[in-house]
Amino acid sequence: MDARHAGYAMPDPRCTGLPDNSSWRFDQIACSDLNRAFTLEMAGPPSALLEATVKALDEAFGLGVVRFGREHAEAQPDDSRAVVQFAVGVGLFDWFFNARTGYRAHFRGCYKRGLEFNKQIIEALRRCLDAKLPDIVIGRELNKNFEDCGETEIPRSLLMDSLVPHLSKVWFCTKLTRPSQQRDSAVSTLGQILPQQPVGVPAGTALP
Repeated sequence: MDARHAGYAMPDPRCTGLPDNSSWRFDQIACSDLNRAFTLEMAGPPSALLEATVKALDEAFGLGVVRFGREHAEAQPDDSRAVVQFAVGVGLFDWFFNARTGYRAHFRGCYKRGLEFNKQIIEALRRCLDAKLPDIVIGRELNKNFEDCGETEIPRSLLMDSLVPHLSKVWFCTKLTRPSQQRDSAVSTLGQILPQQPVGVPAGTALP
């Protein structure tokens, strides 16, 4: 999942709640996959989706398959931001993006509702990271084009300081970082969280 903050728009007086079954339907999906359409129709509430996303990150930590990166800015290569990638599985991925209670559905009703839900997800993922991260993690150094520049040690402080809730976003991965641990293996669906703006990194010092 690739994650970048979409930015803030002007207040919209037409803000509404989540889509209903008349404005967010699964008819086309049902034509090719009835079971998938039924699963999306019966998707749980946003609170359950948030809990499932955090559980996916927690389980990825348990398996040792969370991938970390430090992506450098184009204009200021000494500045960088955190990248965290983790598997979510096909079912959670579909729920997250395509259900009426999912991430995109929150923005469909109202951008402010979407931004608030995004903030809640990032805050919950940060709590999981805060409880699990060691002082240093092994990750990948990434240039401005998200190209791998080799293995690197990434301080916990960079990861936590970089993932600011109102400037970060969870999205699908368009490009996976290389695994830095032998226990990591290929996965079909990953979540990724990273902030919109790079964080200045002092000398000596980053979801389906």
